[in-house]
Formats: sequence, C-alpha cells, structure tokens
Amino acid sequence: KLRSDYLDLRTIYPTYGHMLEYIGKLAEFKLNTLVIEYEDKLPFQKMKFLCHPEYAFTMEEFQEIQETAWRNFIKIIPLQQSFGHLEYVLKHEKYRGLREIPQAVGEMCPLRQGSLELSRALLEETAALHPQAEYLHIGCDEVWSLGSSRECMESGKSREMIFIGYVNQLVDIVCGLGKKPVLWHDMIARCGEEELACLDKRVVAA
Repeated sequence: KLRSDYLDLRTIYPTYGHMLEYIGKLAEFKLNTLVIEYEDKLPFQKMKFLCHPEYAFTMEEFQEIQETAWRNFIKIIPLQQSFGHLEYVLKHEKYRGLREIPQAVGEMCPLRQGSLELSRALLEETAALHPQAEYLHIGCDEVWSLGSSRECMESGKSREMIFIGYVNQLVDIVCGLGKKPVLWHDMIARCGEEELACLDKRVVAA
C-alpha cells in the first residue's frame, strides 16, 4: 500500500529545481510516498538557529515542495531525528550537555533532564510544518553510544529497555500530535521477545 523512497538531506544538497524534478520522477514509477529527512534544511520557525545558513529551504520553497508532491499524488512522510543522528542540534553549545557522551556528537542521553523536551520541540515543529502528513518518522536508528552515560549506567536498566522506554515516550508525543509514528528498525532488532513486548504497538517499524 505504501510505495516509498527515502531522501536523506543530511549529506546531499540537491538544487531546489532537482528536488521538484525528483518528486515528479517518483510519480512515474508509481511511488505514492516520500520519506524526507530534512535535518537543517527544514525551515524551522521557532528554532531558526537550527536552519542551515546556506541550504535551508525558504518557506516558499518548502511549500512548493509540498504542493509538487500533492500534484503528483505523493504523500510526504517527514523524518525528524529525535534520539540519534542529531549532530546538527547537539553541536550547539545550548545542547552539548544532552549528549550521551561528549564525543558522540549526534546521540542524546534519553535519561538526562532536557532530552525529552528537546525531542518534543523538534517533533512539534516538524508536525506543524506538515499538517496533512499522516505519518511522522522519528528516526531512532544507530544510537551506538546508548547506555554509556552516568544516568544510563546508574538506572539499572538494560540498554534495550532504556531505548524502548524513550521510544515509547516519543510515540506518545507523536500520537498526541495526530500522526502515526514510524521508526527505523535496527535498534529494536537487537531486542528479545520480552523487551519487544514492552514496545508501544502504535509505532510502525521500517
């Protein structure tokens, strides 16, 4: 039912014109959804300091991307990282203290005060910019340093249960925003049956 492609704007910088052409090409192949990981290309309104100084979309460009997708019968699924791959956020001095360990620039400690509030702010802004989106992808892949922080080590919980506990909180946030949450499956693939039983069943693993 969902025939999708994935566009990762973390490491590639297509021109605006190529973005529109690309969406039209997807329609030729009968794809009907497109997962876009905007990272700092998203035109943040409340957290403008996260916008890339050169490559972030203007609001006009962003809206035209949405409209081009709609005209080509493509539904956009926004991907907002909210656990790992947060380099563009955790590089800022304001958020450095939320890293799982100092050298893991993109990975956030889920048990540290302020982490959930940051994830909530990112997800809320992404959802607000995609009012028609049915799904909201929360990423949550490759959180390699998870379990290394003092808070995690002192929690008495396994690495897998710490992960699932935080994901469940993110799922609750996304559902509260009226979206269906999606996450990458690699971290939960390491979990046992008892641990997976604790995962909120409202999330879709991809």
